[in-house]
Amino acid sequence: MKKNLTENELVRQRERLIELENAVAELGKMLESVRQSEERYRHIVEDQTEFICRFRPGGVITFANPALHRLTGHAPGSLVGQSFFSFIPSPDRENVERAISFLAVENPLSAVEHRVIMPDGSVRWQQWTNRAIYDTKGRFIEYQAVGRDITALKQAQEALRKSEEKYRNILDNFTDGIYMVGADGYLTYLNRVSLKRSGLPEDRYTACHYLDVIAPEEHDRARASFKRVMRGEENEPHELCTKTPDGRNVSLEVKSRPFFEDGVIVGLLGIARDITARKEAEEALRRSEEKHHVLLESISDGVFRLDASGHFVYMNRSGLLRTGLTEETLHNSHFLDIYAPEEREMLRVQLENVMKGKEVPPFELKYISRKGRTVYVEMRCRPIFEGRTVIGLVGLTRDITDRKNAEELILNAKTRLEQMVEARTKELEDTTGQLAFRTRNLEDMNTALNVLLNKIENDKKEIENNIRANLQESLFPHLENLKNSSLSEAQKACITVMEEAVNAIAAPLMKNLRLKHPNLSSKEIQVSSLIKEGRTTKEIATILNVSVKDVEFHRYNIRKKFNLTRKKESLSAYLSQLFDH
Repeated sequence: MKKNLTENELVRQRERLIELENAVAELGKMLESVRQSEERYRHIVEDQTEFICRFRPGGVITFANPALHRLTGHAPGSLVGQSFFSFIPSPDRENVERAISFLAVENPLSAVEHRVIMPDGSVRWQQWTNRAIYDTKGRFIEYQAVGRDITALKQAQEALRKSEEKYRNILDNFTDGIYMVGADGYLTYLNRVSLKRSGLPEDRYTACHYLDVIAPEEHDRARASFKRVMRGEENEPHELCTKTPDGRNVSLEVKSRPFFEDGVIVGLLGIARDITARKEAEEALRRSEEKHHVLLESISDGVFRLDASGHFVYMNRSGLLRTGLTEETLHNSHFLDIYAPEEREMLRVQLENVMKGKEVPPFELKYISRKGRTVYVEMRCRPIFEGRTVIGLVGLTRDITDRKNAEELILNAKTRLEQMVEARTKELEDTTGQLAFRTRNLEDMNTALNVLLNKIENDKKEIENNIRANLQESLFPHLENLKNSSLSEAQKACITVMEEAVNAIAAPLMKNLRLKHPNLSSKEIQVSSLIKEGRTTKEIATILNVSVKDVEFHRYNIRKKFNLTRKKESLSAYLSQLFDH
């Protein structure tokens, strides 16, 4: 029995031995697998271009791969036992220590960027990912770190920062507003001008929708424009109205285009120019031109404008009626075509002189109207400049047909009288007996002539007085107002011509006043003329565009110069008597 038990035990021992041999063989395979795995990972670590190291608290290195040795210029294995803090500049060490101190079982990873001093003294940037390694019971073993050189990245980031700063400064110094809107319609960028114009705070404008800064009546157009840009289209410059923080409307000229990132439209880029002043100036110019047009259309003199080639650009109503031209035929008509052939050579010379920028004195000419009537006119012309270049001329024509006819009648009468005197004289020479009789007839005829000349002179004075009254009431106030308004170059030239023509008429009418009171100023003469016409102080102030106090001051000075300060005689009565004489 004992022998059988021993044999059974031997069988069991043999089986255990076989199992143990199998286990040893399996363990050998596992050890070989681990060795091969370690060999693979060792090669991986050694072949890494990234830096790998292990270290203990205090930064003492326990392992460093070849890449880290090559970076620091140390021989393989020579970094072990050294503290990596010796390679880090003092200002950066605190950040590294803080990142490592935060590592724990529940938070074993941290990343930190810092500078490193190289063996040649240069400084480079590195990024390290640190991991705390613990055993299965949560006990700390050591740290492992993987790093890479990010110097090029930092340099690129710094270059990008400087570039962004440079272009931001450029955009902030633009006089136009530059803005960006995201695909959701919210503002993503405003330059300094746009910020000031919108009144939005710099730190909160990105929470503002683009419609919030646009006048409500412009919302539909703004939405349509935004949708076009989001479809990839570019908006042509157009006008848009926005509101300032104080509620004032601002007119902008806006141009916008899509903004792309990686080929995808991510928003809108736009530029907005403030044209409020230009719009106000255009409106003021429009009102001024309308006022000037009404004035030009209401005067009896013909006013016209020619381009550099001598073709008509404009003619007022009086000129059109006088020449028989129409609005339709005006622009196809040349200046020389409407005048008599014998006048054209003289006109051509005058036209050439004006186009050369020369001052041409007033001259007379005649033409045949469309009704076949001979019309005499006095013409004044001035060049129109654009910079230093003459681009045309403006002219004024006054119908002097009646004056020329009157002069011709007077000349004919004088001729006839001279002929009669000559005949009478001859008769007296032929017959001395009838000398007394002839002499009396001659005296009678001289008397008649004097009466006729006196009547002509009186008629002339009456005409002058009527003209003066009409000028004072209808034209002088408007010319004074026009001189105080803003005019274009063409309008200034036209007003100058008109003013010279009017002054030429007004000068003889003021003759009595200037002869008796040469110490009167031009403004006092104007005030005197209006007082004579029965104008009140308030009316005179409105006509001359001055204050009531100014008019009262002039009235006092006029009475003082007329020696009427201590007399009860009215100033208007004195002036009426003075003008009539």
